[in-house]
Amino acid sequence: MIVTGLATKEAPAEQALRIFIERHRRKNAIADLAGIDWGRQPRGNALRPGGRQTVIVVHCRS
Repeated sequence: MIVTGLATKEAPAEQALRIFIERHRRKNAIADLAGIDWGRQPRGNALRPGGRQTVIVVHCRS
């Protein structure tokens, strides 16, 4: 298929279905997380024995 760059006629439909399923799973995962009661989280020095906190920084590039 010249327009999509995929090999067969079925490939675009399969790709669309994969994308649809991935988005559906993400939506459900977010909905599941929204229902979690996180409760009261510890603050300050209660996070780690010895009073030191560890900060993890993650950078995502798209």
